[in-house]
Amino acid sequence: MPVQDLDYLRQEAFKQLKPSCTHLLGLSSAPLTPSSAPALIAALEGAQAALLSVPSPSSTLTLALIQYVFFPFASLLRQHAPTDLPDRVAQAVLECLGFLAGHWVAQGMRPGEWEQLWILGAMTLLGGLDESGKGKKRELSEETKLAAVQLLLALSAAVPPAHPTPAHISALRSPRTMPILGSIVSGLLTLAQSERLLSLRLVALALLQTLLETYLFDAPDTVALVLPGTVSGMCRVMLGGKAARERGDVIQAALRVFAEAVRVACSDAGCVDLLPRKISRLDEIADWVNPDTLEAVPPPSVDDTEPLISSGFAPAGFGTAAASSSSTPSASGPPPPGQPPGRTPSWLTATSHQMRLALASLTPLLQHTSPVSRGALVELAATLMSSCLTTLESSLPILLSHLLVLSLDADSGVRARARATLADALRDPRRAEKLVPLLRQGAEDSLRALPRLIRSQDDTRVAEACDRITAAAELHSLAAQAGTSGVLTGLGGLLGPQGGVEKWAWSFLDCLEFLPPPTAASPSAARALAWSEHFNLLPSSGEGDTVSPGDAPFPHLPLRHLASSDKLVRMFRALARAGGEDALYAVEHFWGLASARARASHGPSALWVAEVVLEGVAQDPHARGAVERMAGIMARGVVRLCERVEDDDGEGVEETAQPQTDPADDALLPTEFRRGPHQLTTLLDLQRGGGDGKPRRPTAASRAHERLAHLTLLTCVSLQTVACTSSLLPSSFRPHLLSTLYFLLRHLGSPSATIHAFAEPALLRVSYHAGYASASNAVLANADYLLNSVGQRLTPAQLDPAAPRVLVAMVRLVGPEIVPRLHDVVDEVFDALDDFHKYLELCEGLLAVLDGIMKVMASDPALEEIALLRPPGEARTQASAEHPDPARDMERLVEWFEHRHDPLPGEAVDEDEEIVPTPHEPWGAKKGDAEAEEEVPPHNITDAEPTPPTRSQLICTLILNKALFFLTHPSPFLRARVLSLVASGVPVLARAGRESDLLPTIHQAWPYVLNRLTNKDEPYVSIEAAGLVETLARETGDFMALRILDDAWPRFKTLLGRQREADRRSALPVFDRHSVSNRLHAAMLRTMTSVVRDVPVRDVLLWELALEFRRFLGGDVEEGLRAEAKKLFEALEKRNEDLVWVVVEGTEGTLGGDAEWLRDRGRRLEDRRGTPGRV
Repeated sequence: MPVQDLDYLRQEAFKQLKPSCTHLLGLSSAPLTPSSAPALIAALEGAQAALLSVPSPSSTLTLALIQYVFFPFASLLRQHAPTDLPDRVAQAVLECLGFLAGHWVAQGMRPGEWEQLWILGAMTLLGGLDESGKGKKRELSEETKLAAVQLLLALSAAVPPAHPTPAHISALRSPRTMPILGSIVSGLLTLAQSERLLSLRLVALALLQTLLETYLFDAPDTVALVLPGTVSGMCRVMLGGKAARERGDVIQAALRVFAEAVRVACSDAGCVDLLPRKISRLDEIADWVNPDTLEAVPPPSVDDTEPLISSGFAPAGFGTAAASSSSTPSASGPPPPGQPPGRTPSWLTATSHQMRLALASLTPLLQHTSPVSRGALVELAATLMSSCLTTLESSLPILLSHLLVLSLDADSGVRARARATLADALRDPRRAEKLVPLLRQGAEDSLRALPRLIRSQDDTRVAEACDRITAAAELHSLAAQAGTSGVLTGLGGLLGPQGGVEKWAWSFLDCLEFLPPPTAASPSAARALAWSEHFNLLPSSGEGDTVSPGDAPFPHLPLRHLASSDKLVRMFRALARAGGEDALYAVEHFWGLASARARASHGPSALWVAEVVLEGVAQDPHARGAVERMAGIMARGVVRLCERVEDDDGEGVEETAQPQTDPADDALLPTEFRRGPHQLTTLLDLQRGGGDGKPRRPTAASRAHERLAHLTLLTCVSLQTVACTSSLLPSSFRPHLLSTLYFLLRHLGSPSATIHAFAEPALLRVSYHAGYASASNAVLANADYLLNSVGQRLTPAQLDPAAPRVLVAMVRLVGPEIVPRLHDVVDEVFDALDDFHKYLELCEGLLAVLDGIMKVMASDPALEEIALLRPPGEARTQASAEHPDPARDMERLVEWFEHRHDPLPGEAVDEDEEIVPTPHEPWGAKKGDAEAEEEVPPHNITDAEPTPPTRSQLICTLILNKALFFLTHPSPFLRARVLSLVASGVPVLARAGRESDLLPTIHQAWPYVLNRLTNKDEPYVSIEAAGLVETLARETGDFMALRILDDAWPRFKTLLGRQREADRRSALPVFDRHSVSNRLHAAMLRTMTSVVRDVPVRDVLLWELALEFRRFLGGDVEEGLRAEAKKLFEALEKRNEDLVWVVVEGTEGTLGGDAEWLRDRGRRLEDRRGTPGRV
């Protein structure tokens, strides 16, 4: 800024401030009374507003102008002490002085003036804090205290190079002001802990940090006096019962004060004489002991040319003077007069212990919600590890633990700073010498302590221990990537041959026990899955799906003693990645335990740990070959492992031997953990122990339940392991599909919902990593191998009851493309049915295979195209397409009556033609033989040569012929399923024009179907029989319609009457969509609708149909069932409209007379106008 402009601004500032200063000076000499106080307050506010409105105060406020403005305030303070002024007056005065002081120190304030003004602010603050109880002192308001602290902060702030000078520092540390300084530190600690005003607490903490950094940075003896109170006060500020709710900026300021106080009092440079002497060689004794007197030689003095402690705010040339005056006194002898008592080695030992406890108490800050507080904790650890490496050596494990946990923080800034701090510390040889052994020892201790922590169910401590191990392992990996892994030698070998895996593996597996999964796999659940109507067992991937099939998530297997296993998984993977190829030793060890003790309770846990560690080793690019070899071994072995455990039907789960303890010994009693106010008693608890606390002897049912739960866990972990190995062997995994694909499909159709939920993502992942576009493509490409495996397991030598589930899964996954390959398998299925027809479960599975094939063929869209191209069948009766029309019929009658004697067009007789006797030989004999042959009409010009059946149609015909024998099976469920199977096969042959193959089979099965209609044992058998009749009426109506009317309709009437009585006695909603009554009536309605539409029906039968089914037009009937009834009456209306009108009107009671008997008083037909005609 030009000098002329600056002078102008200063002149304008003087003119602006002069009226306010003059007015304030006139009021300062007058006595302060309640009447004069408002005027003084207004003058102070005017002066404050004038100060704040000065443009560019750092340039325009010269030293002379500042002293001019300060004079009226000094005159006022000579008359009245700040504590005697009203709060508003004192606050305004202190705020104006704070504004002036901030610019005054920058201009160069004389030490005397600075000391007087500093004492004024200190005494004002201390006077406002006086609570003597005599009533002479009153406590200032929070705003006034804030103004006083801001004044002290403005006076104490460092403004290099003008402030502070050595004279300012000496003035503050003089014997006259030292007691005031101590009281100020105590008062600031009180304000930081107790005040509610946030800005006051922050300014108090900022002033504390400024005093320590700028004025006491080289006075460790002085800081040592206030160190206990400062540390405890800061801990109370951060952890005073509300650490989780404390603001991050408050914790940050408190941690900085904490770090600065400890750094000044306990730095390595300031405690050289207090540290114990370490002798590493015998020849060093001569350097430390006087051989003549045998007394210890004092250590060499510190170089006077270097300050003991450096500070960025120290004035130039102040280091040497301060070093000579405030050097650490000798351990022997009293301190000089006026000096604080010196520190001693015993003080350092005690302080080091207290610091370790204080730093350990800061552990809850690791979970603080504010990243600012967690970042400040990183700064604290970095400061103490660099300045107090030797003096606080016992606290290094705690600081290192905090940094390791924070290096995995969710906030990227905190995480980066923690990792940078660790990296800097490890690059320093002096610090790395102490930290590297602590890293390895801490990781080993945490790893060995994890089983105990997991059993204690302390999830927070478990997470912290896992984070420490994970961070140490990741630090080793980062060092390896940077080429400096030699610094951390040994840290990555915790899972290697020298890591002691054999020692801690058993304790780990003992606490990593999975909770028993749901094992309720009832026969009904197995049937529902095998006979499900849904063909695709895998979830379809929509356009919005973002999860790749290779990353399909597995369900979570909960641990008994731990809420989440994510931290453990990350820890094992990090250790394995750090160990590299050496960590495969742990994989082999856990895999060996899982193979040898598969039936033990540790088997699933060992297999799970082996899989997780293998995934971690795979992240090391240098161990690729060894990982692939181990993955291949596990891919082959895990399938054989599960098969071997499943074959051990008679053996239960092995129990781990437990040490025998004396019940009277309280020291060995197990610790009991309870969660929640109420304890839930489960069936397993009742089986394991009685009310007296004594364990019960396990029953056969409990042993079977435990074995099933164990087998489910092992299967789920095995499926997860197969998916893991496929990701490690992308293209090399295809040879393993010969054994693993059958294993996956076998459990894809498992009745256990848990196993099924694991098999789905496992199949998706294996198919994706093996290079197939989808799971169906993988199954189709390996269909021959799968069918061969299924055929082998349907023989008596290798019978597998779950083999039919594999076929069902194949058919439903692939669809119609796989049907032509199943011809040989169908023969094997029927051979198995002949051999094992007495085994109900196996028969159900085999028939489910056939049903699945039928449903897939029936759902093939190609059948619709074939149905359009097939030759037309017999023409429908013309009368069936026309409904009665009186006007049209009368016109036809009149026309016929007028022309009834007319000869037919083809019977016209030529009068000239000679009538001769009928010849006794064919008419063509008179002509030439060639002409006779030409005039012979063809049999049927529309007939085509019969096309041979396709392979799928042959399979369908074979299934229908073989399935008929099971219509008389003792099991009602199988009879119902066979009826459904036949109903699925009818459209396959009928729509393809293969009536010659279908109708003989239906003719043979017809008597059994009629018998199933009147089945009194299980209603679902009757439902399936009615569904088959409905399908026959729809697909082969021209052939079966009359047989349905003659044979099935009488049984339908019987079934309707019996069901009506059952509905009347039932307390359930009989017309519910999923009820037996609804399904049965809907099947009969659809059947009779198809019959009435296809063939002419006598009026007597139409009358019976209308009377029997009219009740389903009522408003109390379910909507879907009522819609089917409307369709039937529409078809009846086309046959005989008058009949339908009589039935509907008679039911409503509108006819009267002789038709009164048709009235149904309890029923009201709804929506009559919504149906065609009069219905």
